[in-house]
Parts: sequence; structure tokens; C-alpha cells
Amino acid sequence: MPQPAPAKSPWPAPPPEPPPEPPASPAGLPACAELHCRSNFSFLTAASHPEELVARAAQLGYTALAITDECSVAGVVRAHEACKEAVAAGNLLQLVIGSEFRLDGAGALPGCRLVLLAMNREGYAQLCGLITLGRRRSAKGSYRLSVADLGEPLAGAGRPPGLPDCLALLIPDRNEPTSTLQAQAAWLVTAFG
Repeated sequence: MPQPAPAKSPWPAPPPEPPPEPPASPAGLPACAELHCRSNFSFLTAASHPEELVARAAQLGYTALAITDECSVAGVVRAHEACKEAVAAGNLLQLVIGSEFRLDGAGALPGCRLVLLAMNREGYAQLCGLITLGRRRSAKGSYRLSVADLGEPLAGAGRPPGLPDCLALLIPDRNEPTSTLQAQAAWLVTAFG
């Protein structure tokens, strides 16, 4: 026999609890996120293990840490495990997955150095597609990409060109002339909006 539905309360439901306040950093500084950090998976350019980077970021009270090894996401697996442990210990540290790239110029467009950060799963797939494209063009241990590659659909029919689900950070070279830096910035705005 069906049970009668419980009577509805004439009072509105209470508002949800507000999210917890993020913990203050040890020095009382505002929230901080490191958006360009290489691990020892960027061979010969970084020395710290991903787990060590996560532990230090948690110790400093960072709210986010992006592991951005060069043309690789190899360090993010270990960083993810360490981040889960840091969160379980009460830290509010979020892992951001990204990668750094040195792009060759194409035609009138100058080459540049970029950090790309995945905003979601689709961004992660786009990032991995770009890594695969660059690695398949070169001998083992190296990669080759150009600025023109970011204007093309990476993989799969019906995908938009470029990496619409990634954020791009330009890493300017202070030795470049101002005109080159302006051209790089203009290209970045065109490619990533």
C-alpha cells in the first residue's frame, strides 16, 4: 500500500550554509595561486618533485598551484595525489593542470613562450592533443610547435580551432624588442580572446 506524502511545511527552507572561509596564509597575506611551476618532469630545468611543490604550496597557504612542465603533463599525477592528501589535512589547495610551450614563429607572426592552463576536462583534452601533436613531429625527448598550430582544430571532427577551454599566459622575453612583444601580445589576444 502506498505511503502518504509527508505534509509540506508552510515555512520556506532555510538558506544554505555559507562556504567556509579560506584559511589565512601563515603571514596573513591574501590568497595566492602559483600559475607557472615546473617540476622535475621538466628535465634539466627544474629539480623539485611534484609532491614537494604541493607540500610547500600548502605550507605557504596557497589556494591553487599549477604544475606546468614543458610540453608535458607527466608531473600532474603525483601532484594530484599529494593535493588530495593536503586537502584531507585541511588545506584548501586546488591543483591546476597546465603546460609550458615554446612556439616557433609562422610567417609574420613571431614565436613565443606560453603557459596553457586547462579550465575543464575539455581543456585538458585540448592540452593533451597539443602535446601529442608537438611530440609526434619530433625525435623522442623534444617537440616542435608553431603559433599557427593554435589556430587549427587539434583533433576530432567538429571541434573548434585552437584551445577554447584553456587559458593562455604569455611569458615575455625581456631581451626581445618592444615591437616583437607587442606582436606576440596582439596574436595572443586574437588566438585566445
